Amino acid sequence: MKKLGPPAPVVLAMVLCDAIYQDPATQKCTLLGTFSTINVRKFPATHRQLAVHVAMTDGYGQTRIRLMLAHADETKDALFSQEGTIEFANPPRCG
Repeated sequence: MKKLGPPAPVVLAMVLCDAIYQDPATQKCTLLGTFSTINVRKFPATHRQLAVHVAMTDGYGQTRIRLMLAHADETKDALFSQEGTIEFANPPRCG
């Protein structure tokens, strides 16, 4: 039997950019150099550096997440995959 747990977080937005600066006083993020395409002269190609900003909701406590760049040909392995844990503040209970 499958163990039931809290629902998975919902992704509201995902933005690619050159870098992300987080203000230590306010914790607000500034996304530097946003983009939606990468132009190259030939394939395969290597992109020097990028950052990914993901806005999520409906997460609870410590949640394991994975960011993966899939190949267009689903029979091939992912081009990139990184896992980590993030902490969501639990919403207050009613009642």
